[in-house]
Amino acid sequence: MMNARFRRKFEKLKQEVDLLSKHVVPEGEKDQKQRVVDATKDPFTWVTQYAKTYNEHWVEEGRPRADEHFPPYAYFKTFSISSICAASTSSRSHAT
Repeated sequence: MMNARFRRKFEKLKQEVDLLSKHVVPEGEKDQKQRVVDATKDPFTWVTQYAKTYNEHWVEEGRPRADEHFPPYAYFKTFSISSICAASTSSRSHAT
């Protein structure tokens, strides 16, 4: 009985070692990596589908909860990584 338990455990560990030696990415990790790629493809996708903001007036506005995604307003689409980086660089050069 004890021998069978150890054998099963050994086989399971052997499978894990085989996976690691082949550098096989488990399915769940592939899904996470793809989710990160999808979420960070542009700022609009990030703020409207993944990030949440806290609304201090959620009760007065009749919202179901205080933390929600940013609304999909068109002006969020005008942001791009290059425009954000340019604005950041511009503000740093004015500060000096």
